[in-house]
Amino acid sequence: MTEPAVFNRERIGELCRMPIKEPLELRLQRSGDKEPFVAVFWVNDNGIIGSSMTAAGSSTGQALSNLQYTGPLPKKAVQGWQFEVADAIATGLYPLIEIR
Repeated sequence: MTEPAVFNRERIGELCRMPIKEPLELRLQRSGDKEPFVAVFWVNDNGIIGSSMTAAGSSTGQALSNLQYTGPLPKKAVQGWQFEVADAIATGLYPLIEIR
């Protein structure tokens, strides 16, 4: 099993300094030997954050609500939105194992 992602000070700083239009990909460990969930977040031309999620190796979409996260997700993109998203998703049912 893959180790959970660590939010050290350096990684937090990297996420907070990412360009606003830079997309974010999060991989979350599912139970057993199943492929991880892959959640992708991006910013559209109006500054709104969009998202999609699939199980790796599958083209079937999944609802973000399946992650059962408790933190709020930002709607509008401002500097540091990538950290806010990763931090919120990390509160969910599945461990965050990779940030791209």
